Amino acid sequence: MINVAILTVNGAAAEGLAFDTSGPAIRDCLPPETFSVKQQQVVPEDKGLISAVVEKWCKPESDIQLVITTGGHRHRAHGCDAGCAGGHPADLDPWHS
Repeated sequence: MINVAILTVNGAAAEGLAFDTSGPAIRDCLPPETFSVKQQQVVPEDKGLISAVVEKWCKPESDIQLVITTGGHRHRAHGCDAGCAGGHPADLDPWHS
């Protein structure tokens, strides 16, 4: 059994203004005979907070063996389509930093 933590980066969901759909979708895709979701959390797009949560889950005393992250883009919310370059200034996108 692989112990999993799922972190969704979504400011609106973290503030209770929207629902996190990607975290539960990932959870539903993980076969329960192989994966056990031990932690699931939603945080805003804040590098320090994201790092703190992931670091906590990755400590040797943690029982988490796999961390999955999702979210972190606001392109659709700001009128961009899938081909949009850039995005919102608050986006945390390692490929475009």
